[in-house]
Amino acid sequence: MGKSELLTEELIGQLESLFSKLNQEVKLVAVLAEGENKSEELGRFLDDIVETSTFLKLKKYKKEDDIEYKEKLDLNHLPSVHLFAKDDSYTGISFHGIPGGKELNSFAAAIMNCGGAGQAPDKFLKRSIDSITGQREIKIFVSLACHHCPHVVAACQKLAYLNQNVQAHVYDANLYPDLIEKYKIERVPMMVVNDTHIYYGKKSIEEVANLLNMIKN
Repeated sequence: MGKSELLTEELIGQLESLFSKLNQEVKLVAVLAEGENKSEELGRFLDDIVETSTFLKLKKYKKEDDIEYKEKLDLNHLPSVHLFAKDDSYTGISFHGIPGGKELNSFAAAIMNCGGAGQAPDKFLKRSIDSITGQREIKIFVSLACHHCPHVVAACQKLAYLNQNVQAHVYDANLYPDLIEKYKIERVPMMVVNDTHIYYGKKSIEEVANLLNMIKN
């Protein structure tokens, strides 16, 4: 361990304790740009992450490789890591950049959900989540130093895990100037749903579910 400068011995110990609750396999599929610093950094980070539990598996690819569910992945914004469930199905959860800093908690939460150890929603929230019937692709733009961003990320990614109509893709906005320009990103967290509906600020999972339900299919 200790390959990544982003993960201290203390953090690794905390992740080992947390991921001891996993009860089903989670596969992390990383798409990396060869020779690019951020890609190499993400690779080291994920190497350390998967050593914390036997339920975590890692596959690394280059953009041109034959990647599972390639047609569903954004390969124009690397590096990225995508979460796959125990049956090798794509969960619709991805992170573009390195989920360190404030985003480590939300990344760990996504792994817990996909690994069968996340907290189940109460019946009222479950009803709201189940009622999302149209396709909802959420892009969440964050900064790794943002205090509010992880709450939005965790909410969106839990919704993606619980409802196959929802996808939640997180972007470290600082890494992708083209996305800053395209979506006119001035502050984070910023959610873009189906490329047309824009929402700012901290949101709970209940609030995000309500917003998704308000969008007409």
